[in-house]
Amino acid sequence: MTAIERYLKERARFWTHVHRTDGCWLWTAATNSDGYGLWHIAGKTVQAHRASYAYTKGPIPKGLHVLHSCDNPTCVNPAHLSLGTNQTNVDDSVSKGRNCRGTRNGNSKLTEDQVRQIRARYAAGESYPDLGIAFGVTSVLIGQIVRNKIWKHVNPA
Repeated sequence: MTAIERYLKERARFWTHVHRTDGCWLWTAATNSDGYGLWHIAGKTVQAHRASYAYTKGPIPKGLHVLHSCDNPTCVNPAHLSLGTNQTNVDDSVSKGRNCRGTRNGNSKLTEDQVRQIRARYAAGESYPDLGIAFGVTSVLIGQIVRNKIWKHVNPA
């Protein structure tokens, strides 16, 4: 079997694991812990949406990501896929509110209400160290909150 014949056979087998809907084309085989489809080809495991892009649009240049316009990790619809840099991917995530900020961040020690209280109490004259003690965090963290370096998404009450 020639390399082209192997490629065509693998590509045809790929599409047997796809459930096509009017919107997303859903990957029905193996997925990783983040929900992205997995495809095994030539002894390597690749994400299914990357394979879909390569099969339909061509090679993926080194260092680029394949991004989903639909934000569905199981989707392999080529119409929903485009190339972008890591920064493009991060910017897209932030613009759509999918990033782990605030209480959605597993390391967060504060709530949005506490952040509002910290800002209000600082405005009323309390110091960074006193607020840090009151809320169980460092005075450096209090300063970042007060100066709006972090928790930027929290508006005053």
